[in-house]
Amino acid sequence: MSTSFWHDQWLGDSCLRLSYPRLFTLENNKVCTVAAKMSAPFVSSLRCDVRGGEESAQLSRISDLLDTMVVSNMGDRRFWDLNGDGCFRVKDVRRMLDDILLPKSDVPSRWVKQIPIKVNVLAWKISMDRLPTRVNLHRRGVHVSPISCPICYEALENLDHLLFCCDLAKDIVRSICNWWGLVWNPVDSYRSWLSWFNLVQLQSSSKQVLEGVFYTSWWSIWSYKNHLLFSDSNPRKDGIFEDIVRRSFSWYIARGKNYIS
Repeated sequence: MSTSFWHDQWLGDSCLRLSYPRLFTLENNKVCTVAAKMSAPFVSSLRCDVRGGEESAQLSRISDLLDTMVVSNMGDRRFWDLNGDGCFRVKDVRRMLDDILLPKSDVPSRWVKQIPIKVNVLAWKISMDRLPTRVNLHRRGVHVSPISCPICYEALENLDHLLFCCDLAKDIVRSICNWWGLVWNPVDSYRSWLSWFNLVQLQSSSKQVLEGVFYTSWWSIWSYKNHLLFSDSNPRKDGIFEDIVRRSFSWYIARGKNYIS
């Protein structure tokens, strides 16, 4: 057994030199292994007798703890105990990290398989309000000035305004509804859009296509805004809807799905 008695964390929540500092100070062999320390009386390797007070209290606590230990002659090894069965599984680690790192939401994740992954990821970020809009950047301490919408300059650039309330977004969604023969009820947020969308009466395959078209429209609006800010030339606003139609056709046809008519 090569585990260090004092320096390795093998018993309790911390290494013993930190849990029992008075005894560690008295120890002659500070690099002894668990096997060596357990093979003789605990006090035999101390440079002097234990005095009263804290030294005596620490000796009593560690003696009680060691009395409960059963040490085998097997070689030291690490084992996995996240799920209680001692077996390591990658999916268990992934689930644990997801629980710790991923934001929580009461809205189930949605995925449209006929459009690119990058567009689905954008839609997922929208559902979680995780896009780096100017308002979100400002909340994170990033200096952004101004924080108004760079498209209309009539409101703060948050997700709800940019994708649902801005005049550009309203014009685009009206065009989509006219294209699909739908009656549009104005919405002001992702949640209200989702409530409206869930009430749309279409066959499931066609409805998934329509959902992908809306995701594509969000991608196009977000791209337009970024080009407006960072491109040397101004993008054409009047070509956004045509770009949405073109992207939708090309993405669906490229994936062997020709639902759009």
